[in-house]
Amino acid sequence: MVGLYKTFKIGGRITCVAALHATIILGYPEFAPMALAIGMGLILFAAVVWRDTRGEIITLSISFILFSSLSYIALMGDALATRIVVLPPLFINAWLAYFFGRTLFLGRDPLISHFSRISRGEIPKPLILYTRNVTWVWTSYFIFFTTIALFSAIYMSMESWTWLVNVGGPCSAVVLFLGEHAYRGVKYRHFGHNSPIRTLMILINPETWATYDLQAKATDRNTS
Repeated sequence: MVGLYKTFKIGGRITCVAALHATIILGYPEFAPMALAIGMGLILFAAVVWRDTRGEIITLSISFILFSSLSYIALMGDALATRIVVLPPLFINAWLAYFFGRTLFLGRDPLISHFSRISRGEIPKPLILYTRNVTWVWTSYFIFFTTIALFSAIYMSMESWTWLVNVGGPCSAVVLFLGEHAYRGVKYRHFGHNSPIRTLMILINPETWATYDLQAKATDRNTS
């Protein structure tokens, strides 16, 4: 059941991006909001069936209704409704920049340190500073790509936008992810090396993020 849950959650996101990109480059941008609605529906289905948090279900429901409505308007020939599909990548990158960046505040556990602690248990001292620096790198990456998404949404055609944001964004994230693992595996090989697959399994586990939020709230209560 857990595997099916992850299939819907991850598959829904992949469907969103792949279908959105395909509709635009094939010359049918009016179907782009529908592509997002379908992908959002898959994610919402998994969230409801496997009882995700109430906040997530509400957010997904609103998003699904919004893009379903936009699908109808876009199919009626409204260019603005079609163009609105440029906004989700902008908001997603901005939210990720915030989510990673907030963990760098004094007293917080940097997000990459949190991931490493789940994987390793206790983190060797040299890796504490390293994982904080990697959190900075990811924060900077998402800030950069938020800027790219905004610039391309305003000044580029939808075809150029989708190649840059929907293809270039995920590809560059994969390169950064694998490159960081390769570098860490060489520089800190004496501490043992985690495979990218293991790290990915940690990232897609909802408990990874839930435990961080609980830890952050506890930290905030202790410092207030």
